[in-house]
Amino acid sequence: MKITYILLILVFILASNSYGESSEANDINAFVEACGSAYNLGEPICECLAEKADERLTPDGFAFLVASMNDDDQETARLRGKLDMNEALEAGMFMVNTPQECSLEMGGN
Repeated sequence: MKITYILLILVFILASNSYGESSEANDINAFVEACGSAYNLGEPICECLAEKADERLTPDGFAFLVASMNDDDQETARLRGKLDMNEALEAGMFMVNTPQECSLEMGGN
């Protein structure tokens, strides 16, 4: 019985740490601001895009996309070196395909 409690506590601690890391890694507000600035899109569609990026991209892919939208060449170059081919492709194609998906979900044509 005591081992079960210890294991439950350990699982809870690990889950809390993982949650904290992912929420720190993907700054939704930074994405929304960069999206609006770079693409002149409204806040609702940028929020939809940020949520999808958070779900679909790795933390480095997410940060790479934000840096790209902010024209931060130094950060983009640094992150490009950390991305594998699939991460780079997903981040690179994200803003090609996903805005239409968000628009359709929001009732657009």
